[in-house]
Amino acid sequence: MLDRQSFRLDLPALERVVQLGASSFLTQLSIVVVTVVNNVLLVRYGAISDIPLAAFVVIMKLFQIVINIAIGIASGAQPIAGYNYGSGAYERVRILFLTMLRWTILAGLAATAVFELVPGFLISLFGADGELYVEFASACLRIYLSLIVLTCVQKVCAMSCCLFSRSFCRCILAYRASSLLHRSLISSLCSSPCRS
Repeated sequence: MLDRQSFRLDLPALERVVQLGASSFLTQLSIVVVTVVNNVLLVRYGAISDIPLAAFVVIMKLFQIVINIAIGIASGAQPIAGYNYGSGAYERVRILFLTMLRWTILAGLAATAVFELVPGFLISLFGADGELYVEFASACLRIYLSLIVLTCVQKVCAMSCCLFSRSFCRCILAYRASSLLHRSLISSLCSSPCRS
């Protein structure tokens, strides 16, 4: 039976939840801020056409596909790592972590190779609205996602820190990822091939 006592906050439990969720919150918040700022800048400075905003939407879709692969690798390994960590088999956890990193790096490098070698094909999968659009979107794709392998590795490391209850480590990784995301946003806007 639920009563008033059931709805009281348990401060030690709340502190633990905040510790484990702070890095995910910071990561998601930084992604939202960067996306909003990017959209505002693209609408303002790309006012001649909708090409910059349309290109960014496609690039973010491709970004999410690759990041979800890295998240899948880390999430799939978490039960195995948690079981071995809990049973004290730390060598198995280390081997599993290195295997996760290896597959994540491989997936990130494969995505980078595809992004660099055939950006026009990937852009055209989402609709090609003229030669200028494909040219601009291809250049932006190459710039914006050129270091996606590092983002994938960061995501796996942050998720592993959560597994081992290293919330401070995870917050540092989330902050570093968001600052790298901000820097890549600024550099991609400054080196835009269609800037006038």
